Amino acid sequence: MRHWLPFFLLIAVAVSCTVYFFGFAQSSQYIPESSIPKIIFSQACAECHGKTGGGELFYPALNNRVISEEEVLEVVQDGSFLMPSFPNIKDSTLKKLAKYVAERGYQKES
Repeated sequence: MRHWLPFFLLIAVAVSCTVYFFGFAQSSQYIPESSIPKIIFSQACAECHGKTGGGELFYPALNNRVISEEEVLEVVQDGSFLMPSFPNIKDSTLKKLAKYVAERGYQKES
């Protein structure tokens, strides 16, 4: 029975992570304090995707990736696998953020 313990621990961790990601991480309560896309990116996006889009442990690196404004709009509004939706980023602020992200391609500023 002892040789099964690591397997059961791994399963417990996997189930806990799944419950967290699908139960608690689906919608962000972030409310933008500004309509400036650079500020929104640093407050809402950089924690997971990195300040320059280099990614983090569970979140993809977005450097050198072609991404359209429409894709950014969709993912921010609806979320995706591990990314929560951001329902409080709306209308013109959301469009500005999408344009900022798409134009920069998450590249480091010069």
